[in-house]
Amino acid sequence: MQPGRTFCFREEEPVLEEGPVRQKGKRLTMQKNNKGTNFALQKGQTFSFHIHNFGCKLNSYESDALAQFFVRCGGKEVFAYKEAELILFNSCTVTREAGRKAGQALRKARKENKEALLVVMGCHSQLEDMSGTADLCGGTSQRLELAKEALRLMFERREKKHYDGVKGKQKCREKEPCFRKRIPTYEELGPVLRQSEIRAKVKIADGCEEFCSYCAICLARGKVRSRAREDILHEAKSLAERGHKEIILTATNITAFESDLGHSVLALAELIEALSAIKELKRIRLGSLEPQALTFEFIERISKIEKLCPHFHISLQSASDAVLRKMGRNYTAAHYRNLLEALKAGIPRATITTDIMVGFPEESEEDFKATYEFAEEMAFARIHVFRFSPRKDTKAAKMPQIASDVSRRRSEIMQGLAAELAGQNNAKVLGQEVEIILETERMGLAPAAFHIDKAGPCYTGYSAEYLPALIFFSEGAMAKSGDLWKARVEYTDGEYLYLLPIERID
Repeated sequence: MQPGRTFCFREEEPVLEEGPVRQKGKRLTMQKNNKGTNFALQKGQTFSFHIHNFGCKLNSYESDALAQFFVRCGGKEVFAYKEAELILFNSCTVTREAGRKAGQALRKARKENKEALLVVMGCHSQLEDMSGTADLCGGTSQRLELAKEALRLMFERREKKHYDGVKGKQKCREKEPCFRKRIPTYEELGPVLRQSEIRAKVKIADGCEEFCSYCAICLARGKVRSRAREDILHEAKSLAERGHKEIILTATNITAFESDLGHSVLALAELIEALSAIKELKRIRLGSLEPQALTFEFIERISKIEKLCPHFHISLQSASDAVLRKMGRNYTAAHYRNLLEALKAGIPRATITTDIMVGFPEESEEDFKATYEFAEEMAFARIHVFRFSPRKDTKAAKMPQIASDVSRRRSEIMQGLAAELAGQNNAKVLGQEVEIILETERMGLAPAAFHIDKAGPCYTGYSAEYLPALIFFSEGAMAKSGDLWKARVEYTDGEYLYLLPIERID
């Protein structure tokens, strides 16, 4: 949730069926928290808050959930540290740099706003103690309890004014409640109807039990806990009824959905089929898929679902079988190739994107070359390239490390291939028709070759195949964020498709 974020709910604030705030005469009263305390917020009284989100779509969903909670408690979201009474950081630990950025942001916020209540949650704060800067720390569970306690402390500070201006930090009690204790069941935060993006996110599970040797996420998120299907369907239907035409299924590992109940990946296929029955919903997009969990039966099943976006992000990491074994990735390059061939046979329009890690411990030049050549062969539409980052308490952190300059060089080479493949993939769709959901309006003149006499608005968006695009309208065009349009690809600069609209799709 960076400055400039806009919300895309339609006509009014969503009215939820359940929640921790209820009307009581002329006062809004917070229900009792886990300590048995409460506070009352006078009607019309408000507070300002800012949420700084780091990391993945899962974190973004959880940040949206707490933003919605704060608004329902009378809060007003602001987009600068200095304007907020309460600042919440949702941290990420996927790389060492991600954790460093969260700590850096906390210190910056403290410097800019010494009186704000600083709260941190998320994967990094689950694993690392950030209480040296933050007033209140949480992790990857008990998020609503953390939010309630944050509000209680904020209003207590407002009322009692016990602020230590010298230390730049609130005087805390001898013992604050702990919000990093994991709970054994799925923590329901929804329905999250106040979303920060046009393409709405729907969380379906939490936790991961793959235990890849380089990854700390399973340590931070814990075991798999799946969300109830009825809650997922209710949230998706509510979002669609409010104008969201696309939902993105997100989780720590979406292929593990209902594995905690003893089900296979076909449970995910069943869920997608049920979601596709929602009339108002036009597109269903999947988050990152783990190749070791995918089956040919799953691919055959989902290939029949018309509303499923023909875009699949399947994490490769490496095409060296030796490196994959050290990573704890339970598949081979040959199996990955077979999966992609099956996907493209069942869904001819499918585009494949992936993650590739370079500089993994003991990765040889031959290992790197094998990955490079494999990526070239697979012709990935997009590649997220990242360098290995040792994470505390993981097996890979104890392995012999690759020199930083070698890792950096390999990253640059792989990023060069990624850019080349992206350009080639975009060129393949020149002259074709695509469907795009309008997202952010931006300033931008259409290329002269488009022959638009009076230029109108320009919007960003993604095609169903997840190709980033810019669509240019004439002056007076009836277009707005959230609309679904059919458009023709006229040009590409290698990164974006440049589109001219054909017609709006109702």
